[in-house]
Amino acid sequence: MISIKLASSLFCILLVFGFASCVEVFQLTYGQSAVGVDASGTLTTYNIDANDVKQQWSLTSSGYVMNVASSLVLDVAQGKTEPRSQVIAWAANGGLNQMWTFNKTSDGTSIVSKASGLFFKPFSGYYVIGSVSFSFRVVVLPTLCDKYSSALQMPNELTFTNTVFGGILNSLMKDSSTARYFDGTFPAGSVNYTQTPNNNNYNNLVGHLGQFFAQPGALNCTDGTVSPYTRANMTFVHRNMPIGITQFNSFNKQAIAFLASAGVTAADQASVLALLQSFKPQICNQPDCFPDQYPNPSICTKYAIALSLTDYDLVDFVVVSVLANITNNDNISPLRHFFDGSIPGTRNFFTDTAAYNVLHLHLTQFFGAALGCQAKNYPAYAGRSLKAAHSNLPIARMDFDLFNQILIDILANAGVSDSDRATVLSVLNNTAPAVCTNCNTSN
Repeated sequence: MISIKLASSLFCILLVFGFASCVEVFQLTYGQSAVGVDASGTLTTYNIDANDVKQQWSLTSSGYVMNVASSLVLDVAQGKTEPRSQVIAWAANGGLNQMWTFNKTSDGTSIVSKASGLFFKPFSGYYVIGSVSFSFRVVVLPTLCDKYSSALQMPNELTFTNTVFGGILNSLMKDSSTARYFDGTFPAGSVNYTQTPNNNNYNNLVGHLGQFFAQPGALNCTDGTVSPYTRANMTFVHRNMPIGITQFNSFNKQAIAFLASAGVTAADQASVLALLQSFKPQICNQPDCFPDQYPNPSICTKYAIALSLTDYDLVDFVVVSVLANITNNDNISPLRHFFDGSIPGTRNFFTDTAAYNVLHLHLTQFFGAALGCQAKNYPAYAGRSLKAAHSNLPIARMDFDLFNQILIDILANAGVSDSDRATVLSVLNNTAPAVCTNCNTSN
């Protein structure tokens, strides 16, 4: 096992020295000191501690030297190219002053700015670029995959990834905020990974998760037992799943909790969490994920953000509440006969589960559009026109107004403002010509 680790480290060192880009994690050390970035984002010097994620770096394919803890990169301040120009930690922006080359020297590794050809080096308590070469020790750290597959005495890295992601998936299936994404109920028609007949689907999902996270830049599994990830990107995979900030954070929380239970160190948990958070733009697809992108939110999006709900969950709550009010056996609603099958040619939504589910879905789709839900993957209304859907129902003005009032009262109880309720009521009233089939009657 020792020889395998050395071979893996040597391979990464060769990459660092300019033959390709290195995605392994390493330290930059000299004497008893290590280069790092503190909690405020300042490039600073630490006593060497291989477990301190603030001292850990990686060299990206673009030539960034990126700090693992902060994702900040080495940056020659203000793009200067003169000797003794200060080097700082800064957000990656594509500037040549942030690009570096690693070169082998007789006593270590020199780090050269691509913008000036000068050497990165410590100077008087700071870091600068200078004309005189300076050598660091590049200490390559074991990858997470190598480190923990060995520590947990796994026979290979495939067994390790299957164990880890099987455990994480089982945790997610038990969590109330994420279970529905795996039990076949949400989105409608999705695979139920929890059912015994679908164990192959479960195993495939575990395998795909392992393959995705085994890639360079993540767990960096290198023993060849984990197949390359060849599936779609994360945006495509989650395109039909309304995932808000609550669900996204819950997934990450469950993943980190499982890793902690397996003995993963706090520093490595932080590294994994930073990796998971980096996928937020691809996975978290509801307005509450990025509220600043909605300076003029619709009513739907406004309250979804305020309540940390997905747009779909907000409207679904309203629809379920309305239907519960009408179908509540303890409080017989005057509207009940529209839903219990007593009108010829109608269905009994109390007993016909399939019909109820279709009604529930169509109402959620319709009211999502009516309330202006802005999530990109909010399902479009797929039912009949309102006029066709209500053509055989003798809906009088009193019935129409009562239904609308039930919905408005539910919004009021949920904290929706008077002005926003008035806007919703106006939208509802505009449907009268299509819905209110007997509005000209006196009853």
